[in-house]
Amino acid sequence: MATAQIATNVSLDEFLDGINDKERYARCEYWDGEVILKDADFDDDMSPVKTHSFVQVQLSIQLGIYLKANPVGTVFTELHCILPGTRRVLVPDLAVVLGSVEIDDGPLRGAPDLVIEILSPSDRASMASRKVTTYLD
Repeated sequence: MATAQIATNVSLDEFLDGINDKERYARCEYWDGEVILKDADFDDDMSPVKTHSFVQVQLSIQLGIYLKANPVGTVFTELHCILPGTRRVLVPDLAVVLGSVEIDDGPLRGAPDLVIEILSPSDRASMASRKVTTYLD
């Protein structure tokens, strides 16, 4: 979850226009006008780090099996979540949304019911804490 700022003074609308464009903001989060690349989970050539990817897939499979047997919600990976009452769009490693949800290419408008962030040795405690606080507000 280490981050790198790649743009400032970006409007929320401009950010949302670019989240499906792999060359722009697909792997990015939006914090009050700043676009921040979620890059810790990638090698220098932007290929996923095996450990992070493995953990993400395994958790996704297990949650998917549970939710198939108990159809109370849907699990997503790398879903852009527009948090209400903020100027923030976060991208948790895994998100579970309870109830029915439209499956489309757009972001989730609201906070997921369950968020899983897979921490890496390079992660900063301050950013993890900031994200927890943001989701809970």
